[in-house]
Amino acid sequence: MLKEVPREIAASAAEAAPKVQPPIMRSPPKSPVQEATGAVLRPEDRDSYSVTAMGEVTDRALHVAIARFTGGLSPSAIGAAYLDWAVHLAAAPGKQWQLVDKAVRKAIRFASYAHHCVLEGGTSFPIPEAAAGRCTNPA
Repeated sequence: MLKEVPREIAASAAEAAPKVQPPIMRSPPKSPVQEATGAVLRPEDRDSYSVTAMGEVTDRALHVAIARFTGGLSPSAIGAAYLDWAVHLAAAPGKQWQLVDKAVRKAIRFASYAHHCVLEGGTSFPIPEAAAGRCTNPA
C-alpha cells in the first residue's frame, strides 16, 4: 500500500527538480546563397518529397546492385587494385614477355586440340605428361 507524501516534501522536490525548457522551433537553416542575397526559399522552390524519395530509393537500389556484383567490395577499391596491377605490369617488360610466351603456347595447344577434334573426331583433351601420374593413385 502506498503512503501519501506530505505536501511540504512534494513542494520542495518540485522546486529542486531542474526546469525543462520546451524546444525552440526554428526555421530551417538558410543556404549560403540565401544568406548572401537575403532571398527567401518559397515552398514551390523546394524539391518535392516524391522526387527526393524517388532519388533516395533509386540510389539505394543501385548501391545494392553494385554490392551484389562486387561482393560487397568498394568499386573504387577494385579499380585501384586493378590500376595498381596494370601499372606494375607496365613497368615489368620481362613479365610481359613471359605472359606473351605462355599465351602463345596455350594458343598452339588449343589449336592442336581443335585440329585433333575436327580431323580425328576426338573429344577428350590430351593430358600433359607432367600431370599424367597425378590421379593414378587409388587411395
